[in-house]
Amino acid sequence: MEIREAEPVDAIAIASVNIETWLTTYRGLLPDEQLASLSHEEREKFYRNMINNRSHKKFVHVAEDDSGKIVGYVFGGMERSGETLFKGEIYAIYVLADYQGQGIGRLLWQAALDSLKKLKLDSLLVWVLAGNKYAGFYKELGGQEVDRKEFTIAGLTIDGIAYGWKVLGEGGRQSLQMK
Repeated sequence: MEIREAEPVDAIAIASVNIETWLTTYRGLLPDEQLASLSHEEREKFYRNMINNRSHKKFVHVAEDDSGKIVGYVFGGMERSGETLFKGEIYAIYVLADYQGQGIGRLLWQAALDSLKKLKLDSLLVWVLAGNKYAGFYKELGGQEVDRKEFTIAGLTIDGIAYGWKVLGEGGRQSLQMK
């Protein structure tokens, strides 16, 4: 398994991972018609633009299996709302269902932490949909619930939960720690 910075050519595979993981993760949380309307072309365009025009305060990393297939990704940077005490944010982290439980999410997480440290973003926030069965991943990594709010996505109001880490761990490949 290789974790590396995303390149523009990866946008196609990232879009596929994005849509496939949304279908498996959010079924039952989001309406079926919303999931059915996901556009590969729109997602590819979004990620290609993001990778091509990445500012110095954003990052995208991919997880590539031994055959070169992209099986997961993490996307993050500066906290987007400016309403919190947290400096960094992971906007998305997804791993294909067939590859979950193999530590790939943790490898992507560590790549995100390394990028946040390089960007001098010393704290982290992650938003998840309420009811997301994978929220335990963030709790296992030491995240604590720090906020709740409603979001509107494509005209649908949904509840979100923020998990936060107030201080990045010092040195090496240490995880984020709550302090």
